[in-house]
Amino acid sequence: MATSPLSLTSKPPSITRLRHQRPPLTTVRVSAATVTTTTGMPDHHHPSLEITGGGADRFLPAFNTLHLPYKPFPIIGWNRHLETIFAAFFRTVPEVKYRRECLRTQDNGTIALDWVYGDHRSLPSDSPILILLPGLTGGSQDSYVKHMLVKAKSKGWRVVVFNSRGCANSPVTTPQLQTASFTADTCHVVDHVSSRYPKASIYAVGWSLGGNILVNYLGRVSEIGCS
Repeated sequence: MATSPLSLTSKPPSITRLRHQRPPLTTVRVSAATVTTTTGMPDHHHPSLEITGGGADRFLPAFNTLHLPYKPFPIIGWNRHLETIFAAFFRTVPEVKYRRECLRTQDNGTIALDWVYGDHRSLPSDSPILILLPGLTGGSQDSYVKHMLVKAKSKGWRVVVFNSRGCANSPVTTPQLQTASFTADTCHVVDHVSSRYPKASIYAVGWSLGGNILVNYLGRVSEIGCS
């Protein structure tokens, strides 16, 4: 399997390209900035930003909004718990039709990939591919996954949801389930998607635990590769 790179974009969740040559190692640090609002609410602090992996010249210009004040959604935006509750009850869920593909791993595990139905006929083989890694116990049925999927699809991207073992009604065939340190299934999925669409660039988005798995995968593959 080819070496995987590390890329960053300016808007969450981060989109990471999973395939091309790893550049020489460099590190750029941006000191933390304090942003003061004029609404009388507490100040908000942006954490320090560090880019490692030689992508500073390419990716740092994308972070062009760090100097702007944070403007939360009125009332509920000041409290993360209210935001979560509000989204759970009032957020719309787009209609998406999937075509499921089940992969069998070397240890007899089962991974469920949900592709957007019809894309295999309507999109060219070199269309960019976006792999979505949901959070803990999440899957292709979740609203945040579907919203990202619909947005990417509108831009002409091919999208596939990587449902971890036991998630999204996928069968459990081994004692091994998803953990933040378990990256073997991610290697298997990326390798499978790469071989299926060899002309396409592959990217990934991860939320919560899915983001942890993705970061661990990138770090592992960039150093020692997938076994």
